[in-house]
Amino acid sequence: MKNTRIAEILKTFTEKELKGFGDFVSSKYFNQSDKIVKLFEILSKYYPDFEGDELEKEKVFVKLFGKKKYEDEKMRTLISNLMKLCKKYLIQLDIESNASRTNLHLLNQLKDRGQKSLFDYEYNKLNSALEQNCYKEREYFFVKYYMEQEMYYSNPTSINDNYLQQPLIEKVSNNFEILFLIDALEINYNKLTRKSKVNYNPEFIFLDVIKSKIENGDYSEIPIIPLKYYIFMCVQNPMQEEYYAQAEKIFYDNLERISPHEKPYINTGLINYCWLRVGTGDVKYFRKVFEMYKIGLEEGIYFYENKYLLNSLFNGIVKCACYLKEYKWLFQFIHEYKNKIDPEHRKEIVNVAYSKYYFEIKDFDTALKHVNKINPTNSLLKLEIKVLTIKILYELNYLESVYSSIDSLKHFFRNNKLLHPGTIEQGYACSKAFKKLCDLKIKKDKKELEFFRKSINESNELGMINTRWITEKIDEILK
Repeated sequence: MKNTRIAEILKTFTEKELKGFGDFVSSKYFNQSDKIVKLFEILSKYYPDFEGDELEKEKVFVKLFGKKKYEDEKMRTLISNLMKLCKKYLIQLDIESNASRTNLHLLNQLKDRGQKSLFDYEYNKLNSALEQNCYKEREYFFVKYYMEQEMYYSNPTSINDNYLQQPLIEKVSNNFEILFLIDALEINYNKLTRKSKVNYNPEFIFLDVIKSKIENGDYSEIPIIPLKYYIFMCVQNPMQEEYYAQAEKIFYDNLERISPHEKPYINTGLINYCWLRVGTGDVKYFRKVFEMYKIGLEEGIYFYENKYLLNSLFNGIVKCACYLKEYKWLFQFIHEYKNKIDPEHRKEIVNVAYSKYYFEIKDFDTALKHVNKINPTNSLLKLEIKVLTIKILYELNYLESVYSSIDSLKHFFRNNKLLHPGTIEQGYACSKAFKKLCDLKIKKDKKELEFFRKSINESNELGMINTRWITEKIDEILK
């Protein structure tokens, strides 16, 4: 039984859930078989790993039936029945995890049984709870839509009475429309983000209808709808900044009205757009993305569903603070959040951060010490460290080592064909530019230096961070 489905699903249970499942299995309402109760008791002793020779089916059979001859079909039936109970228990857990949806089932039962007075009481109680405790987002409108449907059908006279029918069906309609808008925007955004990752040309759901509804309607009381819409539009139309401006304003103005569940997705969507603009050379978006990161940290957004700060977020924050020369803030950030990185990657991520920090404040020896502590397994991180090492060696005036490291970088690209073509293209451009910088540092040809300076600033093929650094080095040579 070690590798059975029931063992695998029980491995995911918390101690509290396992105890609850034991009570569930022991309940005569759900289970009439004492053998299934005994089977669960045997299994539960091996929680949480469910490993050991004693879990072989033949040995478990002996514990259940004594010295009777082993019957595989009987054993399989018991395991199957325990699995059926486990599925019912999972359904029960899901129902109990959401009080509002649980009450929808109650309303449905009261409606079907013609208990109008009690129905109205429970309807009003649920409505009051929603207004007091629920953000006006998907869950709110999902429950509202279904409870208004139950109300409509709970009143038999409304079906034939136009006077009663109109306000009831309008409530159903309005809540359905808002629920549809939220879901359609979510689906369209997911389609859009996958478009850039794979060869995929999606057809969006009722996009013209959604656009007309939102741009001509008043959704100030439901900020999640215009937020999702404007984030979709700014990613779809990255050069039309007005969409981002709208989304940013709504986000900042409605922080208290956006749920902890939605905040990470909205914040990340806005951050992704900012980095998209940074990639086009628009320097002002470094400040915008920095402020988004700060809000995310201050609001605890990044820890709502994650125990640790994601590596990509940590690296993005460090990169952004370095470019903006927010060194005091950056040092404090690394110190405060370094222990909130997943322990599996903590050493390399923190050393990368410190190496960048010390590089920026021109303590190149300390920066190099931190680089030497890093043994990255991720190809993108390897690339980042190779580029940073070249810069540090240049600053320390180890030009021979710089030339050697540039050759190593080219070799790295030849052996990493799985990297994104754009990354490889930029990497080769950086290799060429670093070599040119070293050559001109030795040669000190003013005319060539000025031409080099102009060409890298016009092309933006090196990325803004590398372009700025090389420009600064050219200016130092020209002094």
